[in-house]
Amino acid sequence: MSALLAAVVVAACFGVGMASAVAPTVVVENANEVSFTSAHAEGTVDPQGVETSCHFEFISQAQIDENATYGLSEWEGAGSAPCDVEPLTGTGAQAVEAQLEGLTPSTVYHLRLVASNADGQSEAVAASTFETEAVDPASATIDPVTGVTGTTAHFSGSINPQAPAGNPAAYDVNWHFECSPECPGLAGGTISADSSDHTVEADASGLEPNTAYLVKLVASNAGGPAESATTPFTTEATGPQAETIPAFALDDGSSAVLGARINPRNSPTSFWFEYGLTTAYGQSAPAAEDADAGSGGQTEIETQEITGLAPGTVYHYRVVAENPAGQAIGNDVTFRTPPSASSQTCPNAVLRSENSSSALPDCRAYEMVSPPAKNGNDVGLSGASPVYVAAANGNALAFETLGALPGSQSSTAINQNLSTRGADGWSTKPLVPPVPARDNASFPIFLNFSPNLERGVMRNPPGPSLAPGDVAGADNLYLRDNGDDSYQTLSAPAVAGPNPESLAFYGESADSSHVAFEANAALTPGAPPPPDVVSNLYERADGELRLVSVLPSGEPAPHGVALLASSFIHTMAHSVSEDGSRIVFQTSNLGGDPEEEQIYLREDGTSTVQVSESQRAITDPAPTTPVLWGSSADGARVVFTSPKALTDDAPVGSTNVYRFDANSGELETLTVSANPDDPIPATTGVLGISEDASYIYFQSLTQYAPGQGVKGGPNIYVWHDGEIRYIATADVGDLGAANITPRVSPNGRYLVFGTSSRVTAYDNADAITGAPDSEVYLYDAGADRVTCASCRLSGDQPTGAASLPAPPFRKLNDRQRTVLDDGTVFFDSADAIVPADSNGLRDVFEFRDGRVDLISSGTSADISAFAGDPRPPRADRCRP
Repeated sequence: MSALLAAVVVAACFGVGMASAVAPTVVVENANEVSFTSAHAEGTVDPQGVETSCHFEFISQAQIDENATYGLSEWEGAGSAPCDVEPLTGTGAQAVEAQLEGLTPSTVYHLRLVASNADGQSEAVAASTFETEAVDPASATIDPVTGVTGTTAHFSGSINPQAPAGNPAAYDVNWHFECSPECPGLAGGTISADSSDHTVEADASGLEPNTAYLVKLVASNAGGPAESATTPFTTEATGPQAETIPAFALDDGSSAVLGARINPRNSPTSFWFEYGLTTAYGQSAPAAEDADAGSGGQTEIETQEITGLAPGTVYHYRVVAENPAGQAIGNDVTFRTPPSASSQTCPNAVLRSENSSSALPDCRAYEMVSPPAKNGNDVGLSGASPVYVAAANGNALAFETLGALPGSQSSTAINQNLSTRGADGWSTKPLVPPVPARDNASFPIFLNFSPNLERGVMRNPPGPSLAPGDVAGADNLYLRDNGDDSYQTLSAPAVAGPNPESLAFYGESADSSHVAFEANAALTPGAPPPPDVVSNLYERADGELRLVSVLPSGEPAPHGVALLASSFIHTMAHSVSEDGSRIVFQTSNLGGDPEEEQIYLREDGTSTVQVSESQRAITDPAPTTPVLWGSSADGARVVFTSPKALTDDAPVGSTNVYRFDANSGELETLTVSANPDDPIPATTGVLGISEDASYIYFQSLTQYAPGQGVKGGPNIYVWHDGEIRYIATADVGDLGAANITPRVSPNGRYLVFGTSSRVTAYDNADAITGAPDSEVYLYDAGADRVTCASCRLSGDQPTGAASLPAPPFRKLNDRQRTVLDDGTVFFDSADAIVPADSNGLRDVFEFRDGRVDLISSGTSADISAFAGDPRPPRADRCRP
């Protein structure tokens, strides 16, 4: 060891009050064997009989100066290297050393040794600083650029690391080409230290056409970067890019706004639209075919208004864009002009006149559903879980009131009621059972209703017994017959044990003979109890309680089902098949193994099949976290997504949409991309499923067909009969969120969704704020056409947002019927879409056959909302 030792030793003792408490003694030498990026440190430590640890710290002079500037401690941000002996024990000075790595060449460093034990910490600073050796820069030269096209170029050059004898690693070179403006995706490389010339090359792609660039070669070693001279090149001019977008037909039926997305690719570009009754087109707008799209390098939406159209007629159109380098022709798109307005001849004209309903479409008339006398209580809800459910046959409506209606025996704050239409009109009765006054806020909650509201599933807090088998002092789940007001206990346990602390409705058959629910208790023999499970899944089938969460082996799922599987998302349709024979569920990974979280189908209460099981010849080792999105009405087809490749044609390393067929046992991958430029699907979720699961609407970051959609954008697609079709690029929100609103018609032909993205030629920028307003769009898979349902047919910009009603907080199997099988759409909007809307508030509208009509009056002093909306007005609900 060197004889030059540090004289500075600092000790801090923590063992106050103990005579034997002694911090270690440390001595540090000056650094030796200093090279370009490393140095050797030595010293001694006397543990003083107490187990001791130590390390060397090093910090540059520049860092110390910076710390002083910002008022930090002197050694803040120092590097560290542990001593070679750990821990140190005994007494007497013991030699320690460490290799300091990762130093910067040509840099002055300070060194210290730090040791600590239970009695305190000691530090010793080396008497002298040390300076690392300097690293000479590499040499770099660049060649003239070759292979230049509109979007690519080839770069080459030469690098010499210029390393001294021994080729120290500090002379290893990292190199890359650097462009201005940026050349995306350039790959660089490394060269080991030597003194030879090395040729380096790289291919640039994704360049902007008709653009001047500067490029240089950068070679960096431990001493820093070296740059070549800069060489210029200019990419070739190319033709523009053009995509036709959905048109917007105006109210008069004789005009429309056509639109396209055009990128001039940095060359002066003109455009026009070709349109006509067939794909032969025959007409152009503008007629001179000379509209100006500019000469920029960004995609912009361009529009043209056309006139002289026939009402109620389907037209074809496409965009054509050209510049001196070429021409681009967009895809063919159709639109339908609104039919001519016609007067209605309604058999209920007298009633419509009496009820101020003459302006309603489709011969509708207002009928008051809630009773006039309500004890001063409003129809509505102060919380966030409203229930307004209309019967499929239109003859009943379930709704909640803030307080009890006349005739109710309940004293709870929130009450469920049922109005039904009879020969003498509408009558209302409370559905809540007799409930005494409580100090707490608990109240009976209806979780589901049968299609025509003859029955309801109700969770009741502890209270009087309502049916045989219910458990005193606990929550109970009942099936209520709304005709005779009788109850059947669904959650009555088949074995003795602790009461469930939570009950959640899962699904039921159309006739309510099968009702599935979750409970965090063992209610049947062999069911696993908490804390082994979060919840078990049960069904009450024709009066018998049986466990549903059973594996194919016949054993109960050891950790039950995924937490609150019943509230996955609103698109989780038909968790129980219409006839009750099939129930789909997802198990929990409470044990920490992601492979436990799988999707299963229970059939006839006797057998289980794993839906998400791999059918791939060579299993993909990726962890499985499937997401269940829904089933067909008969339960035979189950739709889910998984990041694991489960079939031989499923791309590895991507999230795919799968459909399992219980009849054949076949698992099908629906999201196989045919685009070689974007082959890996990146599905973000499922928007909706038709009743027979033959139409599956999903969102993906993938561009399945060149020129359609945006690579990496929120693209919406539909899968049907083995074909994927692009619909639009639109942000519709988090598809896993509880308030997501896209809906699919039962037959699957129509998808309705809301977004603030600009989808059609209509300009949805708010006329006052300039920010994009959300609009409601309808996709017709039969016509492969997107139409804006909520846009002003005048073509004027909006002054408020439109929206679809969010799904109820509770699982109600989407009884809102937002979109019908004929393409009729109901939505809310704060915009005055039609002239009759004059109140400046949110109203309810109907879109049908290309026309928008008010459903609410448009003149009320209160807001209106489509039934089931979680933001109800404080007013009576009327059924048109």
